[in-house]
Amino acid sequence: MKKKWSGRFKKQLSNSFIRYTMSIKTDRRLALIDIICNIAHCNMLRKIGIITIKEKYKVIRILENIFKRVKEKKLKWRKELEDIHLNIERKVVNKSKKLGFKIRTARSRNDLSTTELRIWLKNKTKDIFEILKKLIKTIIKLSIKSKNIVIPSLTHFQLAQPIMLSHYWLCYKNMFFRDLLRFKNSYIFTDQLPLGSGAVSGTSFKIDRKYLSKKLRFKKISSNSIDGVSDRDYVVDFCFSCSMCILHISRLCEEIVIFSSKLIDFISIDDRYCSGSSMMPQKKNPDIFEVMRSKTGIIISGLISIMIIMKGLPLAYNKDYQEDKRICFNTSDEIYISIKMLNKVITKLKFRKKKLKKASKMDFTIATDLAEYLTKKGMSYRKSHELVSTLVNKFEKKGSFKKINKKELNKVTSNKYVLKFIRKYNIYNIVNKKTSIGGTSIKQIKSEIKRSIREIKSIKI
Repeated sequence: MKKKWSGRFKKQLSNSFIRYTMSIKTDRRLALIDIICNIAHCNMLRKIGIITIKEKYKVIRILENIFKRVKEKKLKWRKELEDIHLNIERKVVNKSKKLGFKIRTARSRNDLSTTELRIWLKNKTKDIFEILKKLIKTIIKLSIKSKNIVIPSLTHFQLAQPIMLSHYWLCYKNMFFRDLLRFKNSYIFTDQLPLGSGAVSGTSFKIDRKYLSKKLRFKKISSNSIDGVSDRDYVVDFCFSCSMCILHISRLCEEIVIFSSKLIDFISIDDRYCSGSSMMPQKKNPDIFEVMRSKTGIIISGLISIMIIMKGLPLAYNKDYQEDKRICFNTSDEIYISIKMLNKVITKLKFRKKKLKKASKMDFTIATDLAEYLTKKGMSYRKSHELVSTLVNKFEKKGSFKKINKKELNKVTSNKYVLKFIRKYNIYNIVNKKTSIGGTSIKQIKSEIKRSIREIKSIKI
């Protein structure tokens, strides 16, 4: 068949061409938004005198009926009409040929399609923003509950220094809060109306873009028609925000998977979120965290895909942009359900307090604190670091300064402050001496929790 939107072609379209280039399977998700944009455009056409008030109400009634049928899932989409825009237009034409052809006046699919994606993305970004806020609130609650639980920190995946579990949770709170800011900025980039840019150069009709922006709830209007139809930075920014968020989720999932292994056994995962083995009866697998971790590849590949699509594209509109919707839809679906699932499962984690405390004392984890203590007593940090390193090397098998007796110690050093520190320290006063801003002391944790609560209450789109 010939294209329904042009008299330019003499030959019928190839069926294989139709199948390969159609986007209706993807962009039908924008059907309701397409109708809303059409209604706003009709109101604007009436405002500038292109259509009569009678024609306006007739078209709007037709569009409202289509809207109702879409919501009820009673409409069939025609593949040969390529996309959602031509499908909706054809349904209007079927009811009123004259008016159906009038509604595309002063408008192109180029500016319409990006407008609709921006509206969809604004709504979806708000949804993700709110569910991410809930996750951060959950993490803050977990940090409040964990103020008295000591855990070992790691560097290079080796035992480092003792910290509070609250401090650990607040680290992830910071990561996800940065993601929240990224989504907020992404929303700002998206909140710009391109409708009225036409195909590339604007239109000679005296359209009212301010009226359109008000009706479609955009804060800004694109200032350049070429950029209006060709800009997909907002898609890249959204995909980047999602990629950073899932990256942070993946890091947390990785640690939970490792710490739940019986080799370490710091964490127990609720049975409802684990699976067994089809062959090994004893297995309890952390499937939920593994699946969440795998979503990183899917979401980051979406970011890479849109960047590769954009790379080297000439101005202005190109059919390549058709793929932006598929990427946006898939990415947003995956990140939303991942955030929602993580929020649910982390509240069910059980931390093995005794094992965590025991591990916090292993392998001379307070060695740095001894070196700092000696420095405060007059020794240079270089010398104190050397002395403590010698002690650790000499008594490595003991694994703790507490297990070194006075006689053994005097064979290595006669420094009275070393013995004094060993006799006096305990894991809690070690942790609570970390009073520098951002440190793991209870005092700093309480301060950070208060600040976090204020921040999460105030941030909004």
